[in-house]
Amino acid sequence: MFIYYIMIIIKDIEILEGIAGGLGIIIFVTLFNMLFQNSNDILLKSFNWILIWAFRKLCVNIYKYKFKTTGKQLPDIIIK
Repeated sequence: MFIYYIMIIIKDIEILEGIAGGLGIIIFVTLFNMLFQNSNDILLKSFNWILIWAFRKLCVNIYKYKFKTTGKQLPDIIIK
């Protein structure tokens, strides 16, 4: 009989990346829909993706350098 332990560990950086990515999608997709109505240009969609990616990386870097260096940290999620 085998016993399997399933453990999912989500680090604080991964949680922040998910939150920042979701927030970036909401902000930039809404902004682009308001500014460029009825536009289906692939260049605009690519630029939008770049902005979302940059927003996510910016949030993570701010967290790393402003909070992690002072000893503050978001909690990790561990499911056993």
